[in-house]
Amino acid sequence: MPYPNLERKYSYPAVFSPQDSINFRRRIRPETISESPEGIILTCQPFGLAHVLSLEDGLRDHYVTEGLYPIESKDNKVGIYLSGFGASHAAVVMEELIARGARRFLNIGAAGSLRQGLNAGDIVVCNRAIRDEGVSHHYLKPSKDVITSKELTQKLKGALSRHGLAFTIGSTWTTDAPFRETQEEVTQYQGEGVLTVEMETAALAAIAQFRGVEFAAAFVVSDLLAEGIWNPQFDSERVVKSLKKLHEASLDVFDNPAFNPSG
Repeated sequence: MPYPNLERKYSYPAVFSPQDSINFRRRIRPETISESPEGIILTCQPFGLAHVLSLEDGLRDHYVTEGLYPIESKDNKVGIYLSGFGASHAAVVMEELIARGARRFLNIGAAGSLRQGLNAGDIVVCNRAIRDEGVSHHYLKPSKDVITSKELTQKLKGALSRHGLAFTIGSTWTTDAPFRETQEEVTQYQGEGVLTVEMETAALAAIAQFRGVEFAAAFVVSDLLAEGIWNPQFDSERVVKSLKKLHEASLDVFDNPAFNPSG
């Protein structure tokens, strides 16, 4: 049985679009659906969002329209959105933001380490995602992986370097089933050089390719799986500090002279 069940589903048009959804909700509550900045930071970390907004104190009123916070210090050309955990929810968020005008996305979050020596608090810039979730297969033809946008990834690396943040570049394993990550899979992906595991990147990279927008991703290692035992470090001081610094650096990705918000 192929997946999705309808072969070549990715090549057929949908019955309704993200724009249809936006139009419907605008009819019901027009004040809650604004246009989106072209640059968007997606985060699944509530304290990451809170930290970014704390940098805006004195510059803005803390308002939100359907989860979207434009950043006044970036002339409202950048926004941050609390996208939640998991591919399906993040996919809906991204699709509707594209319909509202977003064209460049950074996914900033946490990930489990599959590699010995890649420790809690370390930063990883993703260049490829293993498609072991469901969403991407509804957008792109079958393949093992999907790549991130090279140009935006390069800008992300530049922003991290300007902020003095060390990082590793590599691939991630995206799965819908965190409680079904097996040792056999960990061993397999370790052998393939995969660095991390998380729940959103392959889906978002696939949507970006399908919709013709740019997408890049970076993670802070928050838990360790390389030794075959789950070692959670989500609340460690180094993880929290790195996530805050990563969110700060992500704001500056769109300040790159090569980024033209109207182009």
